[in-house]
Amino acid sequence: MPLEIIKNRQELIADSKTEEVKEIRRKILDIVESGIEAALPERVMKEKVKVIKNELSVCNRTFDLNKFQRIYVIGFGKASGVMASALEKILGDKITGGVVVVKEGFKVKTGKFEILYATHPIPSIASLEAAKKILEMAEKASKGDLIICLTSGGGSALFEYPREGVSLEELKRITELLLRSGANINEINTVRKRLSKVKGGKLARYTYPATVINLVSSDVVGNRLESIASGPLFYSENLMNPREILERYDLWKELSSHIKDVIQKEDRIDKEIFDDVWNFIILDNMVALKGAERKAMSLGFNTMILSSMITGESREVSRVMAEIAKEVEATGNPIKKPACIISGGETVVTVKGNGRGGRSQEFVLSFLKEMSNHNFIVAAVDTDGIDGNTDAAGSLADRDTMERAKKEKVDLQRFQDDNDSYHFFKMMNDLIITDQTGTNVNDLRVFVIF
Repeated sequence: MPLEIIKNRQELIADSKTEEVKEIRRKILDIVESGIEAALPERVMKEKVKVIKNELSVCNRTFDLNKFQRIYVIGFGKASGVMASALEKILGDKITGGVVVVKEGFKVKTGKFEILYATHPIPSIASLEAAKKILEMAEKASKGDLIICLTSGGGSALFEYPREGVSLEELKRITELLLRSGANINEINTVRKRLSKVKGGKLARYTYPATVINLVSSDVVGNRLESIASGPLFYSENLMNPREILERYDLWKELSSHIKDVIQKEDRIDKEIFDDVWNFIILDNMVALKGAERKAMSLGFNTMILSSMITGESREVSRVMAEIAKEVEATGNPIKKPACIISGGETVVTVKGNGRGGRSQEFVLSFLKEMSNHNFIVAAVDTDGIDGNTDAAGSLADRDTMERAKKEKVDLQRFQDDNDSYHFFKMMNDLIITDQTGTNVNDLRVFVIF
């Protein structure tokens, strides 16, 4: 049985008119929960990180702990708190000390680490204060010491220290502009790196000359280390041009001349300081998709994972998915009914309205619009439990949702035009509520054709 991750599952099931749809809703919620459960860091850390006879094994690579005088732990991101709790159980008293920053509102059980709280997706003074403490911890380590870094998505906002001459207010404004522009995470983080003293490999200046093991939970399509939490411990020579990105989204003109000068000035890093930095991706989107797949198959669905690398505008991706659903219904291609198709990745929303929502809710709203006359059910969530600027993980919809909207004279198009998917699904009682899950591996989308 999956954990009770979805807090309002009974309400979501009860909304259905028929027992058949109630049962399908129950099953799709089980599939979503199983996907999130499979990607919980504590479960994965036990599998990937082990200590055997004083040797630390990480993804089948071993490190002799006898060679290290002290072990320090630093961490940042939405999953770093759970990763820290799991690491404490693995290493115990071998840990000298540690500092980890997580998103506000998430409680972490640990006795060895100082847990700090900061904001996401916009950095705040708390993000800067957390960065100062983490850098102080990193600088304590010398040659012969080991630093274990716990990196996960969300770290770009939670762990931040601007370059000289860049104010927090300027950093916040640029981040807000980028998030509303439709830029993808790789593009956003390219700009962030140029404005930061810790991103884009620059954290390695503070950890050197210690040995560093970086345990990474990926929230980036394709698991690009240079983009996960803005790549604080990864050396990359081939970066995109931040000015070109800002011009592409018509944002360059919004910046002051001072910030333009900073963005155009590179901050080069010596490659040699990465010689003893080891990056390991221990968790990614495919882990969640495979967990969902296993559950769907056990429930009797013909199941396929479409892709873990889907990007683009949420509503455009949704239209393509709807066409696949119609093909399944009409021809049994690429999979026969009862069919469950699972996908992941990370879509974006170019915000033009004034509503509330997120990429997962926007996806479901568009799917509902395209599929209103078909036998389907669709659910999409952000695996961290927070979709966009809302308190929901995502939403769920089926043919009954559209019928309820028509009966209550709710204009779906108006909500879509205002990027207000949250309030549409709140009115329909179809928001998926999980609270913060402790993991963060992109989107999980599931639709069933029956």
